[in-house]
Amino acid sequence: MQKKDFLKEMKKCRNLYQNADNLLQSIIDKIETEFSIVLSDIDTNAENADDIEQAICCYVQYGEYNPNSIWEEIVERRKKWKENSVFQ
Repeated sequence: MQKKDFLKEMKKCRNLYQNADNLLQSIIDKIETEFSIVLSDIDTNAENADDIEQAICCYVQYGEYNPNSIWEEIVERRKKWKENSVFQ
């Protein structure tokens, strides 16, 4: 590999990473908006994450945890929040 090929591949990789990061943030923002919750405030059962936002990032970046479990934790938290809400 020559330097120009290396630089070209690095730039390509950086662009793909930025696109993936933007998509990840878009997913987080959409969930928080639609469910009226803050994902970083929700504890998780994920092994290497303290909250749901970290669990989502762990899944996207490393394939850790299960997206179905993440979804169930989000839905369960929203359900509990709605049951305890004084604005019903």
